[in-house]
Parts: sequence; structure tokens; C-alpha cells
Amino acid sequence: MSQIFQHEIKKVRIEELSQGGDGIARAENFVIFVPYSAPGDELGVKIVEKHKNFAKAEIVKILNPSKFRTSAPCPYYFTAGAKEWCGGCNLQHLSYLYQTEIKTKVFRNTLQKLGHFSEQFILPALTVQDEGQWKYRNKIQIPFGVDPQSKIISGFFKPKSHQIIPIQACLIHSEKMMEIVRFVNDQMNSWKIKSYSQENHKGWLRHLYIREESWSNKMLLTFVTLDPSFPRKEEWIKILNKEFPQILGICQNINPEKTNVILGRSWKFLWGQNYLTEKLQGLRSNSQELILKISAGSFFQVNTAMANKLYQVIQQFVLKEGEKPDTVLDLYCGVGGIALSLAESCKKVIGVDEVPSSISDAKENSKLNFYSDEPIPCQKESEMAVISFNSDQRVSKSKKIPSIDFFCKDVYSFLKRFKKEWGKSLTFVLDPPRSGVAPEVLAEIVRLRAEKIVMVSCEASSLARDLKFLCSTGYGLKKIQPVDLFPQSSHIESVSLLSLQWGNF
Repeated sequence: MSQIFQHEIKKVRIEELSQGGDGIARAENFVIFVPYSAPGDELGVKIVEKHKNFAKAEIVKILNPSKFRTSAPCPYYFTAGAKEWCGGCNLQHLSYLYQTEIKTKVFRNTLQKLGHFSEQFILPALTVQDEGQWKYRNKIQIPFGVDPQSKIISGFFKPKSHQIIPIQACLIHSEKMMEIVRFVNDQMNSWKIKSYSQENHKGWLRHLYIREESWSNKMLLTFVTLDPSFPRKEEWIKILNKEFPQILGICQNINPEKTNVILGRSWKFLWGQNYLTEKLQGLRSNSQELILKISAGSFFQVNTAMANKLYQVIQQFVLKEGEKPDTVLDLYCGVGGIALSLAESCKKVIGVDEVPSSISDAKENSKLNFYSDEPIPCQKESEMAVISFNSDQRVSKSKKIPSIDFFCKDVYSFLKRFKKEWGKSLTFVLDPPRSGVAPEVLAEIVRLRAEKIVMVSCEASSLARDLKFLCSTGYGLKKIQPVDLFPQSSHIESVSLLSLQWGNF
């Protein structure tokens, strides 16, 4: 019987793509996963990992390219036979039209295989316009390190490694972001300030974290450091202000842990403001913008234009056919964008998140969009009922004053104390982390028997698992809308709509 050997060179033909974007070939009863390949490619590949029933390989030579293959414009992208390349993107070798086609197909296959959901539930993906395929990311988190000549470098990691590939430009981030990265890198070398080393857990600068307002191109700059020191702080502030007047504020995040997690728990605000704002369209009455304050450490989607479309889909699903829920619980609410986009159409909206800066931003955003500058009345944590503002309490910026509240608690603890009678005609909106919804949270959601669930996901496998569980407890899947927030990568976001079919008690 034929076998596959480590480091063996084999000729293969790619049949399809996997969920992670790797091509799939078959040889000698093995499934072989090949990154940076395209369906129809005939390749010479080198086996780099061998497991019981599958192997992983790298492209050594493209023997006969697929009709779907195109030239990647990035000079740091993978090329056949290369020893080093940037791991930031993995689909640049496919045309954008085919990227969205194949990502939707893989998404459908994953939902069918893991959840047994028919493709009839999945709508065509919402995609970006031509200009949105590049320079779409509103933040960059770029690691700093040292090369073999002890020179400070910055770039992205080679796939599945901690080796930094130095880069001077990035096609999915703005040129101004990369200009700041290059400037800080050069200044670190000039001032002989040490960057962090993962090998010995020493040095100072771990990452440079930049966020950019999509509407103004103003930026918020954060130095992620190993310790609280800040060598030449005043000089940094002065020189960055001089060179980059678009910087709104400079922050420091301290992460002393031996970890791959980028941000630590401790923050210092060094100069200017510690937040930026985004403006979303088509989500408020009377064509008003939805304004979102986003602090340095708060979550917001990396693609503002497509996040706008994502929120519109959520709004359409919640308010489907003119339905207006009595109460909406926005779980994992972040800075409150989804909750606020629903507030004018629902009687009560409650947002829940365990990140303090996100909830602080959410409360500020409530004031920014609906109220005067008077402070929101404090609510005791023990009180679960929602504050209902009226004209005696504050002057509203709009004729209708929504009833909104935000709680800084982990979702499970909040739901455990929530009673069904506090929210009749209940709708859940969930935007959980990539790993999906925790089993204990799903159990509480089922207990409360919401009439409708709208679930956002950026990972098809965890989504399939969670949908399958909910559909076994009385919910029916109505439709899923994929939304491409991540051009040039294999990731795709989605919004699912479920309604209660039986067991409403």
C-alpha cells in the first residue's frame, strides 16, 4: 500500500477549499491540505506535516495554474518555493469575485456538514465595492521584534510561527497607518530603545496598536509595552505630534504576561483623547447618523463600511415585517452600536458586556445619540428593570426618547437573574466571540424562550454547533445572511435569524 512520507514531494490536484482557506487534495488515501492554492491547481507540493489520515503541504511549484488564480499584488504574500512570507492574508491569489463565491460555498458546506442545515437558508453574501477590497481595516496591531543583526523590526508573523516578517507597506491598511509604523520603527532604532523578545521575555515595545476613524482618517495610537516605563515619553509625544497632526491621542497599554494575547489589563493615557468616533448611516430615523465613541481598548468591527451593512441586516431581522419587540437583549454588546440602532423602534433595549470600557462607551453613546449632555441617572446593579427616560428627566435630541440601559456583567450572570416577565415579546441579539456561545449561556437563552434570536458569528463551525442546539430546543432557522467584512482572507461574518416554533411557556 502506498504511503505518504514527511518532506516527500508529490504532484497533486486541488479539488476544493477548506473552511480555513487551504486547498484540499487527495493522494494515497490521505487528505492533503495546501495553503495558498486554488481549486483546479496542479501543483508540486512538499509534505511538511503528516498525521494519521491527513497531511499538510507547501507549494513548491505551480505546474498548471487554476483558472481562478490571479497574481497577488502584495510583495510580502506567499510565492511558490518561498521560505518567508507574511501571514496576514491568505486569499490574495484569488480574484475578489471568486473569493466571495468560494467563501460562501465553504460556509454553506460547513453549516450542512456540522449542523445539517440546507443551503436554502443561506442568502447570497453581501460584498464590498471595488475600492473596499483594499485598505479597509480601521485598526492595525503590529508586533515589534529584533532581527539577527539586533536591528528592531516590525511586521506580521509568518503563518503558524512567531517569526516577524518585516514589512514596509500593507495593502489592507491605510498608507498613513504604515507611515506611523515605519516612523516608530526608525525612531526605536535611532534612540536604541529595545523591543520585546518572546524568547527571553525582555525588552519594552511589544506591539504598536493604531485605530483610524473611517470618516476623518484621524488616529488613536497605543504603545503596547512589557512594563509601565515609557522611555523618552515627552520626546515621543512632541515628535509624533509634529510629524502626524492627525493623531488624536497617544496611549500606553501594559502587558507583562508571557502570552500571545496582545493587550494587557492596564492602560495609561499619555496625551490627547483616549477614544475616537465612528459614524454609521441608515440606522436612525430622519436620516441621522449613528455616532459611536470607541475607547482605545473597546471592541468594534475592523471594517467600518461593512459593519454598517452588518448592523442594517441585524436591524432588518429584528424588525422583520414591521414587528417591534417589546424588549431586546443585546448580548456581548460592545460599545452599543447594535443596541442603539434598534432603540428607536423597540420599547426597551438592554445591552450586556463584561468589558468595562465598552459599557462606559455604550452609555456615552446613548447620550451622544439621544440625550442632552446631562449625565444618565445611575441605576443600582441589583435593579434589573430598565430605566425609562421621560421628558421630565432630560431634554432629548429627538422627539422619541428610547428606553436604553447597559450592564457591565458577564452574559451568563446577567441572564441567570433575568426573569421572563421583565421582557415580554423578547428578542435576543448575540454577537459572541469566535468560539461561539458558551453552553451555560445557551441554556439560559432557551429557558427564557425569546420569540426571536438574531445571532452574529465570524466562525462557521461554532455557529453550526450553536444553531443545531437551538433548533433542537424549539427554535427554527429562518435565514442566514453572510457579510464579507474580511476581503483577502478566508473569514466571513454572518447574521442568523431564528424564531420560536414550539415550547413557548
